[in-house]
Amino acid sequence: MKSPVLLTILLAIGLAMPAAAQQLSEQDARKIVQNLVDTWEKAAQMKDAAAIAALYTEDAVRVTPDGILYGRAAVEKNLAEGLKVFSNIKLKLDQVHIVNGGTILSTGMWSGTVQTPNGAVPANGFWGVTDVKDGSTWKASLDVYNMATPPTPPEAKK
Repeated sequence: MKSPVLLTILLAIGLAMPAAAQQLSEQDARKIVQNLVDTWEKAAQMKDAAAIAALYTEDAVRVTPDGILYGRAAVEKNLAEGLKVFSNIKLKLDQVHIVNGGTILSTGMWSGTVQTPNGAVPANGFWGVTDVKDGSTWKASLDVYNMATPPTPPEAKK
């Protein structure tokens, strides 16, 4: 009779240990996301769309002011086009929320410069990302951003 009880206790402890190991602290989650943000920003400064796209899951969804993109390949293609006119991209991490040990939600702000036919103009907005554990790395599964101040050509400011 003692053996089944002992086995049940050991099984419960064994199952609880991996769950406990997956617990993610707010500080750890913030470090993970800040690293992703820094990597994204650095790759954008180098205009490396492939390096940015590598931060996304294969089936990622990206919601942009121009529409919805499905899949890493579409994200990379869109980034390659965008990086032709966007520069000086800066990202600021604001909020981090742990959903579970394998999912982190984060929000922040972005700013940059858009090259228009009439010159460079500042632009900025907000972003939100759902990062998921993908093997031993973290990748964006859902990325949403807006443009809070649409670029205004210099001659329109007169």
